[in-house]
Amino acid sequence: MSNLRVHPRIYVVGFMGAGKTSRGREMANLLNYQFVDLDQLVEAAAGKTISQIIAESGEQAFRTLELEQLKNTALFDRSIIATGGGTPCQPGAMEWMNEHGWTAWIKADIQTRIQQISNDPNRPLAFMKSEKELKALYEQRLPFYKKARQIFL
Repeated sequence: MSNLRVHPRIYVVGFMGAGKTSRGREMANLLNYQFVDLDQLVEAAAGKTISQIIAESGEQAFRTLELEQLKNTALFDRSIIATGGGTPCQPGAMEWMNEHGWTAWIKADIQTRIQQISNDPNRPLAFMKSEKELKALYEQRLPFYKKARQIFL
């Protein structure tokens, strides 16, 4: 692997529950990179959980914080950054990630993901949503995920 050139930042994108965190940690271990979870950066900056941010201030306030923290990752070296499922869908976010690092899409079976996330109270944008609503959200996000430089199944 010594001849392999790897960008100092790799952004991991994909739908909720696709495995961005677990696969990102695996990649970080393999490459001897640090692992960074964008959701944790947002929560640390806000001093609140994402669920609290959304409940108190709305999704747009969360997205604003998320984009600010995403751009702060440009200062990181040798890092795998797991993004939120909606991060790539913010205007210009996917292009920014492609410009400031490599992007890897963790592509996962949507039906399995829906079963996993729909009853998880820690996923405020999916909790108690119908299968139809979650499939529509996935279809809305899909064009952004497809802008990733690499795809992992």
